[in-house]
Amino acid sequence: MNDASNTLSVDAVDLSGDVVLNSWQHSTGKVFANADSSMSVGNSDAYVQNARLDVRSNSAASEANGNRALNALSVSSVTGSGGRPLLDNRQSNAAVVDAVTNAAFIVDGSGAMQSAIGIEGNSASSIARGNAALNRAVVDGMSTALVRNAQVNRGPVSATVNGLFGAAMASDVSGAMGSVSGNGLAATATGNQAVNMLTATGSFGSGSSEAPR
Repeated sequence: MNDASNTLSVDAVDLSGDVVLNSWQHSTGKVFANADSSMSVGNSDAYVQNARLDVRSNSAASEANGNRALNALSVSSVTGSGGRPLLDNRQSNAAVVDAVTNAAFIVDGSGAMQSAIGIEGNSASSIARGNAALNRAVVDGMSTALVRNAQVNRGPVSATVNGLFGAAMASDVSGAMGSVSGNGLAATATGNQAVNMLTATGSFGSGSSEAPR
């Protein structure tokens, strides 16, 4: 629903005022993401012999977010006589967030005599988040720096994956070999998710650097 990418970079000889990067997001209503995928080889009327049938390394994914922000603040000051770099992210989600993935990875046919069948390395995933943020601040030459992140989720968040991996043969499979391996399903639902990073170098004075979550 709300997707932001904010970048602020300041390079000063003497920085005496605050440098502030604000990102505020609020979402209501409904966010729905749906992925329907069918990946197959052959059909119910096809007969093969001495063949190789593979469904490999395919993926299907859905992702729904109420609020998502990527915030980057970079401040460099030679003297750093005053001022404070501040990265402030605030997110509030009251929306219904729902992500659904339906996927099928199938080898189909009427027969596969003396054949090799592989359904391998396929994946289906679904991700739903109320609030998600990546906040990164890099500060050089400042005595105080602050990364602040506040998130509130009040809406229901759900993720669903329905997956099918397999082979369906109507008749002769004598001498055939089959492998169904390395396939995966994953569903992740998160109300609030944040990664906060603060890197400070060459600081002056006795101030503090803080990165609360």
